[in-house]
Amino acid sequence: MFDPIIITGTTGEWESHHSVPYQEDAIQRFCEHKGYNIIATYKESYSAKTLSKRPEWNKIITFIKPNKLLVQKVICLRHDRFSRSFANATNEIIWLNKLGCDIEMVESNVEMSSPEAMLTRNIMLILPEIENAKISIRSREDSHKASKSGCFTGPAPRGYKNVRIGTQSSLEFSGEAPLIRESFEKMASGTYSAGKVRRWLNSVGIEITKNTYLNTVRNIITYTGKIFVKEFLGESSQTVLGLHPPLIMDEVFAAANDVLKGRRRNMKFKDDKSDLYLLKGHLICPIHGRTLSSYG
Repeated sequence: MFDPIIITGTTGEWESHHSVPYQEDAIQRFCEHKGYNIIATYKESYSAKTLSKRPEWNKIITFIKPNKLLVQKVICLRHDRFSRSFANATNEIIWLNKLGCDIEMVESNVEMSSPEAMLTRNIMLILPEIENAKISIRSREDSHKASKSGCFTGPAPRGYKNVRIGTQSSLEFSGEAPLIRESFEKMASGTYSAGKVRRWLNSVGIEITKNTYLNTVRNIITYTGKIFVKEFLGESSQTVLGLHPPLIMDEVFAAANDVLKGRRRNMKFKDDKSDLYLLKGHLICPIHGRTLSSYG
């Protein structure tokens, strides 16, 4: 009579018929039919792509090591609940065998009664990895098509929030938008360094690191209402008009980046430019009480 450990894993909504309760019930009935004594049940919620990072799987190995004579089998529903990586799966099976333990599947199990059975089991182990690769390709294809149509599929940058327009993912302004816009305008004026603007943002409640702020200032595609479409399957990269509204104008973005790149270091801010800007010195900011700077 074998003494096994049960391991079950979470699934997506589209696989609801293989949910954790279903898996556990199916495995328990399988063990009763086989006459196995169940030692413990582990419910794994981490992805099956990398076994070494699965916390419950590591607990199983830790339990088996000092109990080599007690645990003889690990029972899973099927191969893709165990692992979606052929290399990881075969390495773990070899390690289990060294501990005097084997792994058995309720569905599509392969009886290792002959050397030829290794071929069948290897096929069963590599099928989940192949399916994973196909899903990844389909996901990248869908993401590429969405980007070409102006959708924004990544996490929202500062000043925006992720939304859905019908079935399409996009962006809309967040509560931070006015302050992010003002930060661009401060940079574009040439009066402030990137460090000063970042510290100002922190002082008004937008905690942002140095690198994040620099990446924000350089993000012309998103902040000017565009989408960058990466190269895909031989198709060149391109920039398309996004579904989301621009936070700043192209001219402001260009001026801010000129300052950031040091192209406007020699600007003479204290020179009298009354001949160019007739209202210089006469317009006062109603919020800060300071004269507004002149900018073409």
